[in-house]
Amino acid sequence: QKEFCKYISGYVGFDFNRGVIAESAHPFTTNLHNHDVRITNHYYEDNLESAIFSAIHESGHAIYELHVDDAITLTPAGGGTSMGMHESQSRFFENVIGRSKAFWKPIYPKLQETFREQLKDITLDHFIKGINKASASLIRTEADELSYPLHIIIRYEIEKMIFADEVTVEELPE
Repeated sequence: QKEFCKYISGYVGFDFNRGVIAESAHPFTTNLHNHDVRITNHYYEDNLESAIFSAIHESGHAIYELHVDDAITLTPAGGGTSMGMHESQSRFFENVIGRSKAFWKPIYPKLQETFREQLKDITLDHFIKGINKASASLIRTEADELSYPLHIIIRYEIEKMIFADEVTVEELPE
């Protein structure tokens, strides 16, 4: 998984001359400078899809940071327009590009070669259907495209309730 995720990050445009990929419990990207952008990823033995799409997502964040102009890196203006723009780029990479058949067509043979046993009988069309399935998840980052926005909406509504003193943190599990 690590080998293929490194490959796919480079494939989408991550510049390994200006960044690295490491491992963490939860994937994230951080920039120390536009010439030093770091990605982390996670790997589950029985969930290749999670690692691949986390790598593509975090590469989207990293590419955003790598394209900050040298003149404004490390300044407030170098931080980007907003987290909304940052997240929209990484989600665009992950879901619009990364889940498309056109994206996978030239590289699916490499994925099959890397995971010979697991993907030997899986056609590209079957793979595309599998990575685009709708299935609710309690974990936002693992949610499908239909339920992912609901995680954000619910989180926002809960935060508003906390700040309006309508609910306490202790009451959140309820």
